[in-house]
Amino acid sequence: MTVGNINASFIPEDFCGDKTLRNYLNDQLPTSFIQMSPNPAKDQIALTYDVNVKDMPVTVEMFDVLGQKVKTVMNAKVHQVGRHTEMIDASTVPTGTYTVRIVSAGLVTSHQVQIQH
Repeated sequence: MTVGNINASFIPEDFCGDKTLRNYLNDQLPTSFIQMSPNPAKDQIALTYDVNVKDMPVTVEMFDVLGQKVKTVMNAKVHQVGRHTEMIDASTVPTGTYTVRIVSAGLVTSHQVQIQH
């Protein structure tokens, strides 16, 4: 199968056209980022993500623009398959731009968030 200029031979023949390619690929990862809101945030941030592999430990950390870890939201918390939401308490984090990093099965997903007090 070819998608645009990409040879997508890794996509199974029974790939269903009602799913977007991005959604299909996200389902193959241990975790998939869904959203972080509000962004910009004041005190609380809701991080929503999907866990696609049973009993998958997930770590979520927050880093400043210099790459210094400012907060560990959760450390290797084991999840069941499904959608999960974690609340991030940003009330003690100074105003600025931060990277929220999700680590699962050695794969890293990161997203930026603005904190404005």
